[in-house]
Amino acid sequence: MRWDMLINKVRRSFGGTCLLCTAHPAKTNEHIFASALGGTVYLKLLCAGCNNDVGGTLVNALKRDARLIIPVYYQLRPQLPGVAHKFLRGLPLVGHRNGKQEALSYGPAGIEFPEGTAEVDFTEIEPNLTAADAPDAAFLLVAYEMAALAVGAPVLDTTLDPLRAEILAMAKSTGRVQFAHQGTGKLFHGAAIRCLESILTVDIIFFGSARFSVEVVQAHASSEWNGFVYTQDLRTGLPEVRKLS
Repeated sequence: MRWDMLINKVRRSFGGTCLLCTAHPAKTNEHIFASALGGTVYLKLLCAGCNNDVGGTLVNALKRDARLIIPVYYQLRPQLPGVAHKFLRGLPLVGHRNGKQEALSYGPAGIEFPEGTAEVDFTEIEPNLTAADAPDAAFLLVAYEMAALAVGAPVLDTTLDPLRAEILAMAKSTGRVQFAHQGTGKLFHGAAIRCLESILTVDIIFFGSARFSVEVVQAHASSEWNGFVYTQDLRTGLPEVRKLS
């Protein structure tokens, strides 16, 4: 599905209603994938209040999740430096020099080194992996917004109120999140979305190598949900929505 077709489909489907609270007009641009994750698809899906709530808490937590920092730093940085730079800005690094560790940071121009030093002075530079894992709700938010792109208005059904409440409450999700290295070698974000009876299952891939499986047990949706896939190529920024056979 082409970019302009996708945007027009979403605009027609939701009629300007916020995807989360379903009570206020969707007036702010929301990145389906955070811009720090290399996302370029953004639509007016949320009201200002919901966008501020989830943006400040969930998106920031997602960006600082060690499970995402690892593939970005070691895989994406040499292949797509522009996207990686956007993601890594502000994150702490650890440099090894003369048998000691030094705290470094990734700033606007790249890695910031102490005065009089450069990258060649360090035997190794690695991400500081002390950050906490992102909450389940961060992945559920991405999954829910992708489902909205794939199937449209059915996501506003009242049976999904518990899922929206989980995201807005920033609480530990009823979903179970598992992580595994995918190692596809393809630079894309994507998700497969399925619903069977009362179980909603989503597989999310970030940067082609960080795979998260999200299972929400208390959500119910119509058969229109089954088997939709959303992907976004990080090289071109182009989205694609298709239905699994």
